[in-house]
Amino acid sequence: MNKTILIVDDVPGNLQLLFKYLNKQNYKIMFAQSGISAIETAEKIIPDLILLDVMMPDVDGFAVCRHLKANFDTKDIPIIFMTGLTDTQDKIEGLRLGAIDYLTKPIEEQELVARIKTHLTLHSLNQHLIKDAAQQKLLFEISDRIRESLDLKIILETATTEIRSLLDCEFVGVAQLSEQNISLEAYSSIGDVRVDSAKYLPCCCVCSDAEEYQFYLQGNIQIVEEPETETCSFETSSIEPLLRIIAPILIKKNNSLPNLSKNLTANTNTLWGWLIVDRYRCPQHSQAKEILFIKKLVTQLAIAIQQALLHRQLSVMALVDSLTQVYNRRYFDRQFNLEWNRLKRISSPLSLIMCDVDCFKIYNDTYGHQQGDWCLQQVAKAIANTIKRPADVLARYGGEEFAIILPHTPLEGAVKVAETIRGAIKNLEIPHQNSLVDSIVTISAGVASTTPNSQDNPQLLIEASDLALYQSKKRGRDCINVYSEPISHSKDEQEQRINWVKRLRGALENNLFSLYAQPIKALGTNDSGKYYEILLRLTDKEDKVVLPGVFLNIAERNFMMSDIDTWVINTLLETLENCDRTSLQNYRFAINLSGASLNSKPFMEFLSQRLTSSHLPGHLFCFEITETVAISNLTIVLEFIKSIKNLGCCFALDDFGKGMSSLTYLKNLPVDYLKIDGSFIRELNNNHASKVMVEAINYIAEGIGLKTVAEFVENQTIFDSVRSLKVDYAQGFHLGRPQVLMKAIS
Repeated sequence: MNKTILIVDDVPGNLQLLFKYLNKQNYKIMFAQSGISAIETAEKIIPDLILLDVMMPDVDGFAVCRHLKANFDTKDIPIIFMTGLTDTQDKIEGLRLGAIDYLTKPIEEQELVARIKTHLTLHSLNQHLIKDAAQQKLLFEISDRIRESLDLKIILETATTEIRSLLDCEFVGVAQLSEQNISLEAYSSIGDVRVDSAKYLPCCCVCSDAEEYQFYLQGNIQIVEEPETETCSFETSSIEPLLRIIAPILIKKNNSLPNLSKNLTANTNTLWGWLIVDRYRCPQHSQAKEILFIKKLVTQLAIAIQQALLHRQLSVMALVDSLTQVYNRRYFDRQFNLEWNRLKRISSPLSLIMCDVDCFKIYNDTYGHQQGDWCLQQVAKAIANTIKRPADVLARYGGEEFAIILPHTPLEGAVKVAETIRGAIKNLEIPHQNSLVDSIVTISAGVASTTPNSQDNPQLLIEASDLALYQSKKRGRDCINVYSEPISHSKDEQEQRINWVKRLRGALENNLFSLYAQPIKALGTNDSGKYYEILLRLTDKEDKVVLPGVFLNIAERNFMMSDIDTWVINTLLETLENCDRTSLQNYRFAINLSGASLNSKPFMEFLSQRLTSSHLPGHLFCFEITETVAISNLTIVLEFIKSIKNLGCCFALDDFGKGMSSLTYLKNLPVDYLKIDGSFIRELNNNHASKVMVEAINYIAEGIGLKTVAEFVENQTIFDSVRSLKVDYAQGFHLGRPQVLMKAIS
């Protein structure tokens, strides 16, 4: 079918030209010459794409876009703005309102056709994803409703109604096997199909012998064309079904089995009954897909029925997370302690998986909190569908953090479960375009395992898995890390962290930190400046210098980074204030700022006031922020950069290239330097991809007027390569090791 495109422009000549371009592509083209007419036409015909002029006399394009995006029927129509405006703010405003692209007048035919084809394709793919998601969502809703009640009658009535609606069939019934009879426990049918719900069928109508019973006991579904209905059906209508699908409902319960099962090999499953689906119209072609869906349904039914039969008196509000419908922290704490004590008595292993949705704050900032809630629901359901054993427990442990208790599971088994969960989340393919890890939602996981004993306690296993999770995040996320030491070591690590926190606080109070400086060499011939990066060191009791890699992670996890950044700023400015001002003219000092400081309004106010009161020229200072921090807090970072740049300072984006969203945000960040991530520089001469990445980053920086800095220049070979690639500055041990600040600048 030809796609419909609505062209909106108040200039007839523009409409004629666009018609000429697009008519060749066999699009169905509609026109509107005003904003009001565009709204009316779009709401009436729902076009596949709209080309919308920004500047119109009655209602401008922005207002039209805003109106259409607020209407449920038109909110998903792709809109491409056409404008002669070149102001970036105008483009940002259009994209903020929901437009997908901009075309700048005069419009080139090839560009127009290419962009329209691209966006129509993307829109079509997105609609398919939405449709599949809607079906999956409905499946989860059925599951949720089933689980909300322990009343078997309500469970089955709700299920049959929803299943018939979803399958678009004429009859759905849930039949229970009891001794040698089959009873109809619940059903849903259309008006023309009459049902005798009080009728009992002999068992042979569905399950004729032991062989067929075993067939069902293995979870197999039977499809019967034109079934015999006179004596073997609950329906009493004169019309006959064309197709019957019989799906067994298996539960794990030691009920008394019907006589048919006697002398068969023992099976942990019991055949409780069947889900019966009758079609009176022409059967659907996608039968295989429908069968797979029915299998999922009977699995959920079996869970629900078993819950009802076992009378699990769970308080939903008290023990289940209201958003994700998995267990909450309260239930986790209770169940974890119960499992610990139970497995301690029988000396069996207990494993714990802690997993966290990667870059979830960025996801919320990008898609909104409502979509963030939906994402957590999908993640929770994917994990729940992965863990199959009744004793396994999934709980929402915190905001975007989940915990999985795996009793009777050694470490190797837990790692396999964690990998399966990680794969299941990736298979959801939930878009996460601004993630620092991937273009879809991913998780990081930490795994720990032990055999409970009297010497340890449950909290140690939690701390061990949490430490493993933290290591997964440090490794770059979207991975699994294992706590391989005995969990008693986690107590030692916890005590070490406590001691380090005390030590760091003492260092701040007693001035035990010191500032070092490492030179940054200008590679251009016309730059005579003296540039240094300010580095932090800690002096221990034996006057040994402790590198920041030892203590900064601990400081970060214990909310001390703002205090440390404050100490660095104060100490550096006091040092420079005591220097001869004239000798500092050609100097510039690069100072690293943490994410905690950038998120702290008091710190930002302190920095601005301290720089002003020092009366030192702003060009002396270049503040470095990592790409990860910048992207995670874009609005705050932009505000901060603008305020500090007004004082004459400059900014560098550190670790550039490490994340996935650099180019997306680079055009919006008013930085002056890009510090190319050291992983590329180290491999510059050994990895062709790294060399290409450095070339590309340098090319982009030059094109938008930024300077580049190569870190980790450790030898002459790397230095020569960096220079040949025309990087502007270099830094590394080959050019100078860090020295005490005053010694370096004197």
